[in-house]
Amino acid sequence: MKSLLLPKALIGLSLFITINTAHAENFSYNYIEGGLNHYLGDAEDVTSFKVDGSLGVTENLHLLAGIQSDSIDVNSINATLNQYKIGAGIHSSVNPGLDLIAEIGLINAELSASGYNSVSQNAIMVGAGLRQQLTDKIEGHAKMNLYSVEDSDSELEKEFTFGGRLHINEQVSGGLDYTKQDGNSEGVLTTSIRLQSL
Repeated sequence: MKSLLLPKALIGLSLFITINTAHAENFSYNYIEGGLNHYLGDAEDVTSFKVDGSLGVTENLHLLAGIQSDSIDVNSINATLNQYKIGAGIHSSVNPGLDLIAEIGLINAELSASGYNSVSQNAIMVGAGLRQQLTDKIEGHAKMNLYSVEDSDSELEKEFTFGGRLHINEQVSGGLDYTKQDGNSEGVLTTSIRLQSL
């Protein structure tokens, strides 16, 4: 796998979070979340869902895992793309209601289609972002992810996500995100439901 070069901004953010050990009490990092992905543009033949989870293990460290499954029907060919993620992240409160986050993870993607051999590929993900409590019920967030794909000579693949979350109560919230990925000019809208514990 080609080496992964982290931008200086990501390295600086990680060091800042590591040094600043203040605990953010406003946000939970213990949750499970299910969502539906809606590909914008000419992707009406794609059905996509995902399940993500996070487990806080210390005041500033959380583990993360997730799966995303895309079913694609193009020219009478049915294909399935499954992506599996496992990783860890660190988070820190900058001020009341604002967390900075840095994460790293391993991604495995498997593409299968009837009549064809399955293809599998791995990648390393690094990401940085923030969570902002806008009101008592509304949370905003933004994140940038970079992907280094195994056995690929291409540049790092980029992904930008921003969105919001409406907290119905302390355990349940609904989210709406927009994600812009390399190779997807229109982007992806994701609606989700999250169950969390404080």
